[in-house]
Amino acid sequence: MTNRPNFGVLVVWLVVTIAPAVWAAESNSTRSRLSLPEVIGKSVTGSPEKIEPEAGELVAHSIFLHAPLALFELERAPDQVPVWRFRGGSAQSLSALFDEAKLPEELKAALLTTAVTWQRHVGMTLLPTPEILLRLPLPSRQRIYEELAKSSFNPYHAAPLLIPRYLADEWLAHSPLSASHRESVRRLFWNQGGCFAFSDLSFLINTSQSTAEIRDCLRAWTLTRTVVVKVRIPTGTKLESFMRYWGAGEDNDAVLPFLQAMGASGSDATIELPQLLPPICRKLLYTYPSAASGVSGRFPDCNWTALNFFASDPDPYYLDSKQSYLELAQDYEQIPAATQLGDLICFTDKAGQIVHSCVHVAGNIVFTKNGAGLASPWLLMPYSDVEAIYRSSDAIDVHCLRKKSFTRPKT
Repeated sequence: MTNRPNFGVLVVWLVVTIAPAVWAAESNSTRSRLSLPEVIGKSVTGSPEKIEPEAGELVAHSIFLHAPLALFELERAPDQVPVWRFRGGSAQSLSALFDEAKLPEELKAALLTTAVTWQRHVGMTLLPTPEILLRLPLPSRQRIYEELAKSSFNPYHAAPLLIPRYLADEWLAHSPLSASHRESVRRLFWNQGGCFAFSDLSFLINTSQSTAEIRDCLRAWTLTRTVVVKVRIPTGTKLESFMRYWGAGEDNDAVLPFLQAMGASGSDATIELPQLLPPICRKLLYTYPSAASGVSGRFPDCNWTALNFFASDPDPYYLDSKQSYLELAQDYEQIPAATQLGDLICFTDKAGQIVHSCVHVAGNIVFTKNGAGLASPWLLMPYSDVEAIYRSSDAIDVHCLRKKSFTRPKT
């Protein structure tokens, strides 16, 4: 990377200050689409990792996951009609906002007539109709939704569904939405970094014609792309470096007897990538958190996932944001690029807070959990997808870290 800030200074500052809110709440470049299948043979432009020839040839296929409907019974229910909540707002301030957003006068007047009183706060609440939402010009929607996103009272604006722009067509094609809802989603997109953002789940619910259609809308809200990856095991002289890579020093050496046996067979063998991952990853991959995983009051997030990557059993210690941050500051060091299984890739804001972290696996594939919610699964993803979601502006930096105790075996 170029123009990288001095992350070492940041780490020193962290140890001294022990900032209480070190892990920022998880929220959020166009790349070429991953084909079906695609042999990953070179690094994605701009990604922080380099291709490791010793990791073997990776062949990836895209699939799309959605959360089980039962999880929605444990989450906050979405509004049944579109609602905009402006905490501390007034008719005058909303009128000024709509003028700034260059909202056409007829839409401005129509919106202000939908104002209702919300007893939980002093401010303004609007109930835009589906017709008004569809008529909003994109520049106006962008400015208004950016304002709504500043308040947790608008959870679907503060944490919208993010779809990398280059995946939008594929996402819509795989979604269970009706044809009319797919067209509406296209019209309701707004922009956040390298993604299209969608916040109007309540619109879909309100305009559904049946219970089955509402269920399809809920499924679509959690729809996300992941990849299924196979690894070709080399033979001959390449086998030794292949085993060194996946053994990751002594952190993942339990896979070595199996790889030795497969390589010794002399055949051109291909295996599923999860067979090469540490136990926790194999157990969690492509699954969703259970309600029991939140008994401590917090559900596993990206940082818990990253720091437990090589653990035989997950450590609840990393559910504590302060303890997780201290672990990172004390036991990890910055490296130029993520080139080894288990290296961490961290996205930080200008204040030095980590907004997301994921684990380098091989090539441009990372292990990630994009959010702390029940509807956020553990996935293998192309790094470009994660970057599009979390590197929302030039204010987000990317840093690669490796555990200080890692020792690369002798070649």
